[in-house]
Amino acid sequence: MKIKVWQNLEEQLKNESLSATANEKKFKAKRMHDIEKELEKLEALPENEGRKALIKKLKQELAQNRGANLDRMQGDMKHE
Repeated sequence: MKIKVWQNLEEQLKNESLSATANEKKFKAKRMHDIEKELEKLEALPENEGRKALIKKLKQELAQNRGANLDRMQGDMKHE
């Protein structure tokens, strides 16, 4: 009986972890899409120093997220 309880708990934790990972991926994808849309808007406006700095910051965040996704994909491929 105890073994079955532990197995159920282990399965529940695994499912929760998978769900959290899926939610994180959705959040990051949405954030990247939002950044891309914001960059389009900002780059269509006349240039000024504040806007220029924000564009640079958003591009860095986008590159960082893309790099993290690439690293994660390469890591997943190694485990297959």
